[in-house]
Amino acid sequence: MSNEVKIGILAIVAISLSIFGYKFLKGQNILTSSNIIEVEYDAIDQLAISAPVLINGFQVGVISNIYLKPTDVEKIVVVLNIRKDVKIHKDAIAEIYSPSVMGGKAIQIVNNNLCSGADCAQGTIKGVTKGLMASMIGDENMDRYINSLSTEFGEIMDTLNNKLSDPDGKGLARSFRNLDASLANLRSTTENIDRLVGRSTGKVGNILGNLESMTQSLTASNEDIRNLIKNASQFSAQLNDVDLGKTMTKANGTIDNADVAIQKLQQTLEKSNEAMAEINALVKKVNSGEGTLGLLVNDQELYNSLTKTSNQLDAFLKDFKDRPYRYVPFKGRNRVNRYDRKDAKEEAER
Repeated sequence: MSNEVKIGILAIVAISLSIFGYKFLKGQNILTSSNIIEVEYDAIDQLAISAPVLINGFQVGVISNIYLKPTDVEKIVVVLNIRKDVKIHKDAIAEIYSPSVMGGKAIQIVNNNLCSGADCAQGTIKGVTKGLMASMIGDENMDRYINSLSTEFGEIMDTLNNKLSDPDGKGLARSFRNLDASLANLRSTTENIDRLVGRSTGKVGNILGNLESMTQSLTASNEDIRNLIKNASQFSAQLNDVDLGKTMTKANGTIDNADVAIQKLQQTLEKSNEAMAEINALVKKVNSGEGTLGLLVNDQELYNSLTKTSNQLDAFLKDFKDRPYRYVPFKGRNRVNRYDRKDAKEEAER
């Protein structure tokens, strides 16, 4: 046998083993014959290829393929690969159910009766999908379970309602009454807060505006604040360098000099007080009319005489200034009259 023939035989064996292994992983055994049945579903709830097909819990096949129906994309076609020796009645139903609460889906054949010939399924059967609760309880027990559950739940609700509505009830009833009162107080508090916030909206806006203005002012004054802190630091450093002993000695001397100055200032104030007392006495005498100054200040007739004399003197000086020729000695009366007429004529021409 040539090497080429050996290689060809080896390739055929390898391909055959690969096909057998692939089919085996999918749950199909190519060494045995099987029936192919298709089932249509509206939804398959994540049913996967190679999921088991069971009759009363006994596996009779696997799912070999799943695809969308070409003529109706709303339908899903599931291909069942059933053992050849298992007969499926045409009225049998392929139910998708959950075998456990841990997940996973399988198909169970129900309503399957003995059949032969035309009574057996010819390529398709009806399919339905059962929920988790129906899968665990079963259709025959579902109604009874729901009725029992509704009855017991109704009794529980009635008992709970009676307990909660009892005004003298304790425990849970009291807790609910307290909760209701707390909710009422909370509602009232919320309404008060809402009204308070509504009234304070403008004030809050003003406060925020003032805060923003203050922040801007602080931002604008950052340089001044830094300079102030820097100056304070420099002052602290200079204060640390100061000889406090010498400073205190000088301060004591300064204080002594200040004491002497204060004593002198007190003496000056005393003398000033004495002088003011004398001035007050003098003013009092003047006001009372004592002495010459008092008479001058308080005598109204003397004041009027002095005023009249002052006015006459003022008129004399004015006339002397305007007509000095009247007061020049050795002037004739005719010449004086001539000058008066001349002055009167000039006065009229003005």
